[in-house]
Amino acid sequence: MLGFLILLSACRSPLPGSSTDKLPDLITAPPIPTAARIPHLWEVSGNTGTSTLAPSGTPDTMISPDSTDIPTETPQSNACTPLLDNLPGHFLLSRPIGSEGRYWVDPNYPYGGTFNNTLEPHFGVEFYNSAGTPVLSAADGTILVAGDDAEMLYGSDYNFYGNLVIIEHAFPEISAPLFTLYAHLSEVNVEVGQQVDVGQEIGLVGASGVAIGSHLHFEVRLGENSYYSTRNPEAWLQPRVYEDDQLRGIIAGSILDSLRNWVHQPTVVADFLPEAGQNDYRTLTRETYASTNLNGDEMWGENFLFGDLPAGNYRISFVSGTLHERVVEVLPGQVTMVTFCLNE
Repeated sequence: MLGFLILLSACRSPLPGSSTDKLPDLITAPPIPTAARIPHLWEVSGNTGTSTLAPSGTPDTMISPDSTDIPTETPQSNACTPLLDNLPGHFLLSRPIGSEGRYWVDPNYPYGGTFNNTLEPHFGVEFYNSAGTPVLSAADGTILVAGDDAEMLYGSDYNFYGNLVIIEHAFPEISAPLFTLYAHLSEVNVEVGQQVDVGQEIGLVGASGVAIGSHLHFEVRLGENSYYSTRNPEAWLQPRVYEDDQLRGIIAGSILDSLRNWVHQPTVVADFLPEAGQNDYRTLTRETYASTNLNGDEMWGENFLFGDLPAGNYRISFVSGTLHERVVEVLPGQVTMVTFCLNE
């Protein structure tokens, strides 16, 4: 890792088919040093029934949305501190599209994005493929939902996902169930209660529901099968392999104010910095998560994420009054966690 720094994370009633298990206190594997964990609290605003998951509290603690003892203010002792670290990930899910299709996440409408303010904040990711492309189970599990959402509410509205499948997974690494959702299918090939294996075909790509063109909409939900319990799928998918047989990595970043609340930024830039002799330049952009109903990961509490990055050095930058920038190193198969503090 570079040895220098330049300047430099609504709850509603469970949906039909939801688990009633509470959210996990902590994802327990792979083991992360306590000092590197970012704790979370559910912070409820007024009586609106909405909440935001933001880094706060004490290590190894997360309060469930139904708790009656929910703090209304983040303590001053938890002031934002800049952070940079490389951590192992929890890449428990296989790609829901096989290698014969487009099995990479579309970068134009990532988790939390708005497609340049033209669409609603995104609660999943997209895999653009032709209609009829097989959709695969991302892990072993039990089919919880198989059909459509014409009469059952699984998202923000009816007929939102069209034909969909939801699978419940149990992993020894985490203390709560994990759910994966596959939407806009042209065909559903499984039944409720059926046990499926990782990589098993469960349906076909389509454009049902609220879809612009044929693609797979893919979500990860942690703790309960709720639209407001999603996490960024790119934090859970197994890394792709780069041309030199190295695994790709992830940058999980947070832009926080002095009380560790998320600060929204419309554009965060990641510039790849090639080594001497390399002719490899690329620039990627992300919007920080554009809704308080979106959630950062329990391990790093991010509000922006760059996934599937080749290993190397990257300059992360954005403008908020002034230019903020930091150089970070992405390692194969790991998560580079970076925090920016906009202390006033």
